[in-house]
Amino acid sequence: MKKLLSLSVVAFFLVSFLTSCLGDDADNASQLSYVTLPIDSISMPDTATLGEPVKIIPHVSIKKDCQILQDISYKVTGEKERTIIAVGIQEIGTDCSKAEKIVKSPYFNFQPINEGTYTFKFFKGKKEGTDENVYLDKKIVIKK
Repeated sequence: MKKLLSLSVVAFFLVSFLTSCLGDDADNASQLSYVTLPIDSISMPDTATLGEPVKIIPHVSIKKDCQILQDISYKVTGEKERTIIAVGIQEIGTDCSKAEKIVKSPYFNFQPINEGTYTFKFFKGKKEGTDENVYLDKKIVIKK
């Protein structure tokens, strides 16, 4: 988790540095923004052993040549609940609607510290026509 946070901070400063060095001509400079990318599916076991790392693979949709998968953000939202989003980078003003969709499959390790059922909520996108978030829920049972 600390490694993921460290990589996020380094990536943020790298992007900030690169965009600040684009020159004095602000009209022609590309500006980047962070976007939330949809997680289409997840590969992870249904059960695991207490104290052993669990490999979790979210399959993230990005638009080829338009978006970059930057990070997987992991937030503890309850004692045994975790919310996961995929964060991407996209040039401001770029229309990605016609770009080819590709799937990236990064992974992260979850280290269970308690027995019981953990719920992972993966951000899938917005409900059509609303601002309501849609999540894929996946449960994992941790045993001794």
